Amino acid sequence: MSNFDPPPPSSEDGNNYVTKHQALHLAQEAGRAAVHELFTALGVDASDPKAVIQQQVDFAYLRRQRQNADKFSIWMKLTIFGFAASGCATAFWQGFKILARKGGAG
Repeated sequence: MSNFDPPPPSSEDGNNYVTKHQALHLAQEAGRAAVHELFTALGVDASDPKAVIQQQVDFAYLRRQRQNADKFSIWMKLTIFGFAASGCATAFWQGFKILARKGGAG
């Protein structure tokens, strides 16, 4: 028996396989049960469409908050880099002015 052969029937009549329609129905029921359990774990009443829509709105709000926080972080990094670059340029310019007053190095 290879790894791809179906297991042998175990019932007496040898017909314990499910049809494609039955398998689809079982998969749909399992999916519904899993989603219901997930919503219940998140504190959402899955039988109430308004509660499900409200949860979608909450997730959309959280997504926008995350995206805005990411943008803010980028702007803060750019601002800090700008201040550092400005400070370095100022220090370089001040040093250049001091050397120019003294008549160069030496």
